[in-house]
Formats: sequence, C-alpha cells, structure tokens
Amino acid sequence: MLSSKGLLTTMSSIKTTTDVNDMISPDLLSSLEAIKIGTVIILFILIASINLAMGCTMTFNDFKQQWQSPAGIVLSTVSQFVTYPLVGFIFNYLMNVQSSYAIGVILVVASPGSSPSSLFTYLVDGDICMSVCSTALSMIISLGMLPALMFIYGSSWTSETAVIPYTTIAIICAVLISQVLLGMVIRNWAPKIAAYIVTIGTTVGLVGYSSFALFYILMQTDIIHSPWSVYFMVLILPIAGFSIGYATGYIFKQQPHRCRTIALETVFKNIGIAMLVLVGTYAKSDWITCLVFPILYIGMTVIYGLVYMMVFRAIQKHAAKNEGYASLEAEDDFENPWLLVETDLSFRY
Repeated sequence: MLSSKGLLTTMSSIKTTTDVNDMISPDLLSSLEAIKIGTVIILFILIASINLAMGCTMTFNDFKQQWQSPAGIVLSTVSQFVTYPLVGFIFNYLMNVQSSYAIGVILVVASPGSSPSSLFTYLVDGDICMSVCSTALSMIISLGMLPALMFIYGSSWTSETAVIPYTTIAIICAVLISQVLLGMVIRNWAPKIAAYIVTIGTTVGLVGYSSFALFYILMQTDIIHSPWSVYFMVLILPIAGFSIGYATGYIFKQQPHRCRTIALETVFKNIGIAMLVLVGTYAKSDWITCLVFPILYIGMTVIYGLVYMMVFRAIQKHAAKNEGYASLEAEDDFENPWLLVETDLSFRY
C-alpha cells in the first residue's frame, strides 16, 4: 500500500491539493499518474473485449426482433431506474446507514447498467441482444435520471448537487454501440473468426473484470473500518435487486431467459460512472468514504454472478440428462462455448 489510507486516499490528495508538489515527490506523483492511466487502459480493454464478444453473438435481425417486442427492455429500464433506487433508499433508512456511506448506496442504485451485465447474461443463456439494448438505453436515460434520482433520494443525506459527467457517459454509450456493431459485422462476414472472438473475449472479460474488482477492494484499506451495516447492505442489496428484476419480468409474463436478463441488468451497475460523480461532487474527506460501498459492490456482484452461473450450469446439465428441450432459437447456429450442453432450458429456468 502507498499509505495507511490506501491508494485512493493518496490520489484524492493529488487531485484536491493545490500545493501537491510540496507534499508528494515527483517520482511518486509520476507513479500514481501511471497507475491511473494504466487502470483506464485495462478497463477499456476489458470492456471492449466484452462488447466485441457480445456483438459477435448477435445479428441485425436480433435487434429488429427486440424493437418489435420491446417489453423486456421497458421492464428492465423500470427495474433499474424506478424499483431498485427505491429499494436502496428504503434499505438505507431501515439500516440507518451513515450519511457518507448512504450517498454511495444511492449513487450505485441510480447509476446506469454496464457491459458486464451482458457478459453474465451470456453465461447464463439469457437474451444478449436485450441486455445490450437495455444497457445502451440506460446510459442515455441516465443523463436525466441520474441527477433526478440523486436529488430525490440523495437529498436526505447531502445538500450537494451531483456533478454528472455527461460527456463521459455519452462517450461510453457511443463506444459500446460501435464495438457491438463491429462484432455483428465480423459475425456476418467471418463467423468462424467471430466464434474465436467470443471465446477469447468472454474469457478475458470474466477473468479480467473479476481480477480488477478484487484489486480495487484490496487497494482501499478504509474498507476494513466500515460499519457492519455497510457490509450487510452490500450482501443483501444485490440479492434484492436480482429478485426484483426477475419478479418484474415474471409478473409481466416474460420468458425465463428474459427474466434472467432483466434481473442481471438491474443488479450490474456502471460503478465507474458512480465514482466519477463522487469524485467530482464531494470534498476529498467525504468521497473517500462514499467510495467504500461502490467498491465493495463491484466485488460482490461479480461473486454473485459467478455463483449464479455455476448454479445455472449445474441445473442445466442435470436437467439435460433427464429431459430434452428444443432450442429457443433453433435457427441460430451460434454455439455458446460456456454452456455444458447444447440444449436450451430457457422456458424452464
């Protein structure tokens, strides 16, 4: 560790102190800047791998079908920006979470979706195209909903007006769409290459994103001093979000594979955007503490996603030995290399 406060504390001092050169040696400052740039590059590679791989699993006809039946995308949006933020707000009050931590909770549940949701949707045989569309739409909607939700729910714990990185959100959305479109073009013109990209991209994305989440948790030493309510919240909130998302789809008679997709879209949030808002809005003494919940949330959602994937695959393998199921999309010749069997259990699980 760079200091007892951890890497993030040191970086906050660099950002907010006017006489930083008198406090930190040029070599250390250079090293921290290199770490910051390296983190951005690694994140871009991971997200690009996921987006490109997901694009290689889809066709342009998939998008046409989605917009002909947009109920799943609408339900996903409602679950992300209406139900989940309300649940986070209620949990904050019930658990009497300290203000600085509560702000982090609200910002997480109010943030748009992220590309890892599409990756885990793919790993549990969900509706990938719906996931990608929901993530992109949530980015666009968040330009208005994120500040509105922070005002509605966050005002109970802070009087600050959230500074929203509009340009960054727009760039992320544009990059997501362009990378997915590139993957679709590759699949259309070179399906064999697309198959390799999917296998490599999903592996790199899964291993890399999991390692990145663990790295951030280990580098933030302030986490160990957090109250028990924060740990309880990070354990229970993703479960509540997944249950809410799945129930939303189930109530409105969506097929189970679409219910799984809605559930994952609800839970997997763009923590990078949440961190940018925190750093840009609050003083260094506040945002270091506010970051604790978002950082823990990254790791916990990855853990839950991996557990859900393993449980789903075990159920699928067991059921395939006893019963046969026709593929949901029989005309789709793309094989998911992560699934243990070729049958699709979407109508059952």
